[in-house]
Amino acid sequence: ADLKSLDEHPEVYSIVIDKKTKNNTNVTEPWLKTQNGYRKNPLVDALRDFLLKYKVYIESLIESGDLVLPEGKTIEDLPIAHKGQNFLKRCSAGDLSRAGKQIFEMLGYRSQKLQEIHNEELFLLGNDISDEAIEKDPTTYILRRHGCTRLVGLDFTESEIDFVMGHSMNDDPETRDMFFNDDLQYEMYMKLKNHPLNKRSKELLEDLFSR
Repeated sequence: ADLKSLDEHPEVYSIVIDKKTKNNTNVTEPWLKTQNGYRKNPLVDALRDFLLKYKVYIESLIESGDLVLPEGKTIEDLPIAHKGQNFLKRCSAGDLSRAGKQIFEMLGYRSQKLQEIHNEELFLLGNDISDEAIEKDPTTYILRRHGCTRLVGLDFTESEIDFVMGHSMNDDPETRDMFFNDDLQYEMYMKLKNHPLNKRSKELLEDLFSR
């Protein structure tokens, strides 16, 4: 239910981020680290298509009786990121970190290579590469940094990047509220049309759902 389509552009979906998991658990709490964490981010077409198709798959499991929901619950209550084949159990931050590390290892990216990527991201974002900034054992947080770098390449404005990433904004709070407006959501979505993932969307879907 955290996936919302825009009223004027129903083909455009955004994800609402309004909660976080408690430390070392998969239990959510209705507040974020800071007020900047609350946001609504338009989805890349490739991710939108995957989530909508995956939702249809889960609906088929419910209809066949292979997945039984708790009383009073619907598919809208299920977590987007679930643990393994347990569709009812939300992933913790630790689960996502371990999954990310496994992907890096499968691709052959060991700590030294990840460190090089991490330093490159810092440089592209204009951050100093200092002893304090370097992560000795890069984590999946590098994916977040890489996503931020992609936004720069897609010509997102500084304010748009701050909003999407949940950074503090130099502008007043009203500026942050503006980005929840469907018109500005659509503007950001159109910039995401050039995201490299979209070029492989059909191929990725066929690969994922053939497994």
